[in-house]
This record gives sequence, C-alpha cells and structure tokens, in this order.
Amino acid sequence: MVGKIGWIFLGLALCVALPATAQPVRSGHMQAELVTAGAALNPHGDTLIGVRLTPDVGWHSYWINPGETGLADIAFDLPRGLMVGPIRWPTPERLPYSGVVTYGYDRPIVALTELHGEGHLKPGQDVRVRVHIEALVCQQTCEPVHFDLQAHLKAGEAGVDNWVLTQALKQLPSPLAIEASMVQKDGYVHIGLLRPHDTTLSAAFAHPQGAYLFSESDQILSPAAPQDLSIGPKGFSIKVKALGTALPTTPQYFVIHFGDGTARRIKVVPWPLPAGTYDLAVAQPENKAADRGVWLA
Repeated sequence: MVGKIGWIFLGLALCVALPATAQPVRSGHMQAELVTAGAALNPHGDTLIGVRLTPDVGWHSYWINPGETGLADIAFDLPRGLMVGPIRWPTPERLPYSGVVTYGYDRPIVALTELHGEGHLKPGQDVRVRVHIEALVCQQTCEPVHFDLQAHLKAGEAGVDNWVLTQALKQLPSPLAIEASMVQKDGYVHIGLLRPHDTTLSAAFAHPQGAYLFSESDQILSPAAPQDLSIGPKGFSIKVKALGTALPTTPQYFVIHFGDGTARRIKVVPWPLPAGTYDLAVAQPENKAADRGVWLA
C-alpha cells in the first residue's frame, strides 16, 4: 500500500517523466500541439521541437507532398536570434480513395525540426515560439483546419529527455548516402539506386519487391501512376509517369519504403542512371551542363 508521502513522490516523478507540451488546440476534426523537451532552449546550438498532429478516428492528415490533393503547411514565427531548420516528417502512407491517390497519415504523427540559437539570446531570457499551421483533414470529404500554437521557452536551461520526441525520431525515414540519379524520357521518370555497401541493407536492395518511392517534391512523379521496378546486378531502378515536362536541375529528396516496413531518405541527382541498376537499357540523355561531383544524402 502506498502512503500519502509515497503518492506525493510518485506524482512528482510522473510530472518529470511526462513530455512537455504546449496546450493542444483543436480545429475541426484535428488537434495540434507543440512538443518540447521541457522549457529548455540552447542559445548557441540546436533544440529539437515537434508539432504533433492528431486527426480524429477515421480522418487523415497529409505529408509534405500530399499527392493529388491535400495540404500540410507549418510556418514558424521566431524572435531574433533563432532560426528554424527543415521540417522532418514520418514516412507517409499511400492513401487511395475514389481514384485519387494522396500521401498522409490516418494516425497521430509528430513532425520534427530544430531551433538553432545564433548566440544572440542571453541566459535566462524568455523566448516565445509561435507556429501557424494551414492544413486539410479528410475523410469522405475534406475540411480546412488552422492552428496558431505557441510555446514559452527559456534560453540556457538544460534539456530533459522527452519520450514523445524520442519516439518521433524513430518514426523518421533513416538517411542513406548512396549513388542515386534520375532521367526523364518519353513522359517517364527513371530513378536508379545503386546498392549500398552496408550488408544489412543488401537484402532490401537485392529483392526490393514491394518498394514504393515517395517524392518530397510534388512536381516530379504522378502519385496515381504505377511504379515499375527493374532489378539490375548492382541495384534497381523505378519507372514512374512524370508530372512535368522536365526534371528539376537540382538534387531532390525521396523516401523509399521497402516491403519489409523499413524506409530510407535519399538524395537523387539529375544524371544518367548508375550502371547495373536496371536490366533493360534506358536511353541516357546527355547532360553536359551538370557537374556530377560527389553526391551524398
């Protein structure tokens, strides 16, 4: 039996263990909140922060590239001395409905980013972080939702472990540095991925049946089009109907989701496909303007 003093200490322990979050805000059929590691803010480095989006049961939210329809826009409003990094999203799901294919989530997710202190904040200074969200949440119909969130942090305090943020990091696709390139020909994009040297990934790359490629840009691949897989001796390639008439001239990021449930985030450059990543010859257009260099994720 736990005595009165025991319950007091247990309550204090739970307060420490619980993740620090700003008050959740509801809009329509979704709830949003900021998640931080206590009230800590590193004035000279990076501080991890999350935006938790929870659609109602039966509803879904969207990825950075929502597919054929959808919206998920997160904008930070920060004081002088803070910058925000890129927003990192969990691996999405392919959500087809009535002939329309979208990318998103039918479950709660946490999008992550880092706040970077540039050294202008004084120790102990109070800092207010504001976030504005414009999104769609959908079931059989869609509705726009809007959120204005804020968190009050203090510069210079030591951070604490946060279970929500720790679990959210595990949901991100792991970055993978491989040789990967893409060409566009006759209305199709061909993306070649060279097998990595890491032997733990060899099986996934040697037998990639069931793999699906998500483009973070909504201007490259047709979400509703089938993805044709071609396996070569050194990797594989995927052929997908193109959305535009030409590829971007800069490297692009993709998430490859394998049939075993693992996911990797890769950088793909506009360049002829690596040899050995396809079993049928793909015509390689000249690209004299591009400097291949060394491309890493």
